[in-house]
Amino acid sequence: MDKKKKRLFRWNLRNKLITSMGALLLIPAIVIGVMAYGSAKSEIEYNIVHTAEQNVKLLDAMISDLVKPKLHDADFFSSVLDQSLVDGADSPLLRQKLAQYVGLHPETVSIYVGTSDGLMIQEPRMELAADYDPRKRPWFEEAAANPGRAVLTNPYKTASTGEIVVTIAKTLEDGSGVLGINLKMDSMISRASLAEIGENGYAFIMDKDRSYIAHPTREIGTVAEEEFIGQIYESQQGGFAYSFEGDAKQMVFATNELTGWKIAGTMYQDEFSQAARPIYVTTAIVIIAALLAGTVVTTLVIISITRPLKVISRTALTISEGNLTERIDIRSKDEIGDLADIFNQMTDNLRQLIGNVSMSSMQLAASAEELTAGSEQTSRATEQIAGIMQEVAEGSSAQVKSVAESSVSIREMTSLLQQASADTQAGAQAAQKTLADAAEGTASVNENMTQMGGIHENVHGLAHTIQGLSERSQEIGKILSMITAISSQTNLLALNAAIEAARVGEQGKGFAVVASEIRKLAEQTSSSAQQIADIIGWIQNETAEADRAMTTVVEQVSSGIISVEDTGRKFKAINRSIKNLAQQFEHTNEALGEIAGSAEQLNEAVKLVEEIAGTTADGTQNVSAAAEEQLASMQEISSSAEALSKLAEQLQEQTSRFKV
Repeated sequence: MDKKKKRLFRWNLRNKLITSMGALLLIPAIVIGVMAYGSAKSEIEYNIVHTAEQNVKLLDAMISDLVKPKLHDADFFSSVLDQSLVDGADSPLLRQKLAQYVGLHPETVSIYVGTSDGLMIQEPRMELAADYDPRKRPWFEEAAANPGRAVLTNPYKTASTGEIVVTIAKTLEDGSGVLGINLKMDSMISRASLAEIGENGYAFIMDKDRSYIAHPTREIGTVAEEEFIGQIYESQQGGFAYSFEGDAKQMVFATNELTGWKIAGTMYQDEFSQAARPIYVTTAIVIIAALLAGTVVTTLVIISITRPLKVISRTALTISEGNLTERIDIRSKDEIGDLADIFNQMTDNLRQLIGNVSMSSMQLAASAEELTAGSEQTSRATEQIAGIMQEVAEGSSAQVKSVAESSVSIREMTSLLQQASADTQAGAQAAQKTLADAAEGTASVNENMTQMGGIHENVHGLAHTIQGLSERSQEIGKILSMITAISSQTNLLALNAAIEAARVGEQGKGFAVVASEIRKLAEQTSSSAQQIADIIGWIQNETAEADRAMTTVVEQVSSGIISVEDTGRKFKAINRSIKNLAQQFEHTNEALGEIAGSAEQLNEAVKLVEEIAGTTADGTQNVSAAAEEQLASMQEISSSAEALSKLAEQLQEQTSRFKV
């Protein structure tokens, strides 16, 4: 279950592409949407605020359009009206002019003149309080304080009608009184209430004393005490954000140049968001539509990428299981198609490589078998050499023993010859003992003949042994030539195995090491065989010398036998002719001297043969030891060849799992 979950949620290429493509679609869309919404909201906010500013300016222009003509009218009447028109409370001429003006200007509540005498001449006529004195009214006082300049009072309720009016007053040029024009504020207040300031905002007007002239909820004339109102009076026009009763609001304002009044418009800031909400919805719809379209396109692109990759993955899995006959059939003209072509080329190359490795492993196995057979043959030959050398060693030991015995016999013979010479010399002094000595001499001669016969046989046996040793040495030389040839073949096979192992690559390093060891053993075998050949050559040379020496010894022994036979005949002649004994003593003495010299030479030859036989025995022992070492080396070569054969079989097993 855990493996399925891991496989389901693994960070594969499809998930990576979906995530990256989704990020590429979602992030720019969100950024663009947010920026577009922010820009649109800012633009809408600017438009709403700008519209509010325009409406405030319209109110400002309306006030100017309403007040400015009345200021001109006040200037006109103040210049044409004078004390001469005042004729008591009635003043018909003055009233006529004032009535005409009121009739022509319906926005005017009334027009009047307050004289410095306290008279109040007003049109239309209105009932005033009995104690009404115009001189005590604010409009009169303010105009009197600013002679020659039209003044505008703050809005107020008239005493006669209770209407909210504003008075434009100016002193008459002759100083006889003050002209006043009461201007209705109803139209201005209604227009202020109708001014569009945002969706739920409103406009209001304030005088220079922070009193409300027009406000939808505040009473006219109420002094504003809110802190944000102070910001309106800090500059001529502008706007600012503020908080009122927990709501974020936006204020725009302007100052009327003629009156000094503040015309302001306020609105809720959430109107900006509400106005931009359709854009937000439209942007969201566009983003969602773009995401859906992008998702469809991305899905198609991802499928076009992952589907061929899955085919490549399945094919790679099949190839990893050993089936190299699989091919990828993708014909797209893009990087994935190129990858499929390269993958097919790689599969073909791998199939060719596996085939070559399989053939090489078969050749290696055959070479290993040949090496094993050669090493076994060499081992058998080495065993034969070891056996032969053992026999040669035994023969050499027997030869040494025989030569030693011959040396003893020769020394005895020499002693007898010396004794015979002494007897011969003593014969002159003891002629009477001649017969006895002759008998003894005859017996001694017979004994010498017997001993010389033994010596002759021993010398012939030694010569035969030396000849056999020479023949064995030649056989050893032939076997060594065979060993040298086998070691050369083994070295060549090891070199071929190393070359094949190098072709295999990483898997053939073990074969290369084994081949290197086999090559070293072959070189050691060749070197040992060369040493043995040198020793055998030396033995053959020494054996030839011994053979020549033994030939000389045989000749001398034969001569000694003849001399002994002559001595026997002479002893018989002594027996036959004792009289001639004295004469023969000299000849016998000479003959004995020659025999003694020959015996000395024979003794020296036997010593030389004994030394040669000892050297031959030592060399034979060395050859036998070298043969045993060669046998051990060939056994190691055989073991290495068997190991190489097993490795070749393993390589064949490994390559056989591939289907090519």
